[in-house]
Amino acid sequence: MDPETFDPDGRFRAAVAASLAADPMPTFTELARNLGVAVDDVVHYALHRWAAAGSWPTSPTRQTRAIWNGYAASSRSCSPGSPEGTGEA
Repeated sequence: MDPETFDPDGRFRAAVAASLAADPMPTFTELARNLGVAVDDVVHYALHRWAAAGSWPTSPTRQTRAIWNGYAASSRSCSPGSPEGTGEA
């Protein structure tokens, strides 16, 4: 899909770029540690809630799967059972 067709005024892409100034992973890591769950599960839950809330014109489509697949690919070295996502149980 052409990005100009999906985001004609570029506001979403600008918001994505601006969000790179902050790293959300320490928050997810701390929450996962406090709850005793895997950080990957916390991130998945946050993405699920965001997509389900309709914050962006999403549905369980290619865009949503691409976001999750991109995150999952970047964290493949982490063990799903590790609360910190460090690969150590």
